[in-house]
Amino acid sequence: MRRLLMDRLVEWKDDFKRKPILITGVRQCGKTHLLKEFARGYFPEDHLYLNLEENPAVAEVFQIDLVADRIIRDLKNLYYHKEIVPGKTLIILDEIQVESRAITAMKYFNENMPELHIIGAGSLLGVSLRRDATSYPVGKVTPIQMYPMNFKEFLWATKSDHLVEAMDDTDWSESVPSIYHEPLKRQLLDYYLIGGMPEAVKTWVETQNDREVAAIQSAILDGYRNDFSKYAPIDRMIDLETIWEAVPVQLAEDNQKFIFSRVKRSARAKDLEPSIQWLLDAGLIYRLHKIENASETPLVLQSDKTYYKIYLSDIGLMGRMLQVNRQTFQNPQGRTGRYMGILTENYVLTELITMGFDPVYWKSGNTAELDFLIEKNGLVVPVEAKAKINRQAKSYAQFVKKYRPEMGLIFSLEDRYITSSGGTTTYHVPLYFVHRIPSLIK
Repeated sequence: MRRLLMDRLVEWKDDFKRKPILITGVRQCGKTHLLKEFARGYFPEDHLYLNLEENPAVAEVFQIDLVADRIIRDLKNLYYHKEIVPGKTLIILDEIQVESRAITAMKYFNENMPELHIIGAGSLLGVSLRRDATSYPVGKVTPIQMYPMNFKEFLWATKSDHLVEAMDDTDWSESVPSIYHEPLKRQLLDYYLIGGMPEAVKTWVETQNDREVAAIQSAILDGYRNDFSKYAPIDRMIDLETIWEAVPVQLAEDNQKFIFSRVKRSARAKDLEPSIQWLLDAGLIYRLHKIENASETPLVLQSDKTYYKIYLSDIGLMGRMLQVNRQTFQNPQGRTGRYMGILTENYVLTELITMGFDPVYWKSGNTAELDFLIEKNGLVVPVEAKAKINRQAKSYAQFVKKYRPEMGLIFSLEDRYITSSGGTTTYHVPLYFVHRIPSLIK
């Protein structure tokens, strides 16, 4: 399946100033598949793939010393059986977090063998690096975060390239023809259910069966719970499981922030913060901090680090934990209607994060709450996400009135149009257009 990150790997391959790459990302987001596809496509006769979790003996190569020439020689003799040629051979060290010295070795590959194409990757690499920060070769590697498939990648997987082209070729001021608008809305609702885990997407493409997709999602969730018991500190395991299960529940209750006492009676932030950080490092959750004063930038420095919401890294897994199905979309009332709002917020947040934004949300006392604020080059852009066709955006209007931003975005299922008030240009845009934000705020 086509992934946006492939283009970045190809650029890296041809960059004479390249450094070793370290790829982190939530388990089962497609790291291994992408790297193997990259190797087959661009180093078809000259690549070495090693998985340190499947073959723990590989770690012994790095335990002797960190001399780059000796490591390469041992990898050749033990696993490759032909010359490893810097500049021609690609080496992939998957699940590199198993051996911290393999991570440290990246520094010496960069310094003493800069021509070598070498990539390390790991599902719990973020957790490992926080536990043993001294192993991270600061400034000597290119760190890359990989995410579940975003909506654009989902469209590619479902053989809807023509819809991607229609979105990318349409100007922000133009209406989307119904021949594209209606199929894109249907595909977006499919994405709400399926999400971006490659195995779930592949199952959907092959079967078009919601139950089979749900079974895959449940298996992935079970795998994450097993990771808690296998890799997390014993004294944090119960807290991890409890927090994980609480995330969709608290969002469904429409809480204005993540409430620790509803996870564990009498719990305070300092009690559960280490477990939340573990989930963040594992790539399983995202944290969205509150901001009250948006008059100064960078926004992230103005945010309240003690007041935040938590979302999951994949919208499909969020829906599975909420037991959402297609009937949910057909009944916009009551609790199921709130579920649509949760999924829409989760979708927009994950799209923003995959584009490199560090969003926050704005709150003004008890009178207004704006879904997201993003920032680029000092330009602050308010973003409101509506699950349906809804022109009521009171919190957005209140923010615009107070701060007079140059531009803002309201996403819904409605077609595009533009309004202007008090010097602020507001783009009313279909939800499937979120990935195009960078083209608007260059």
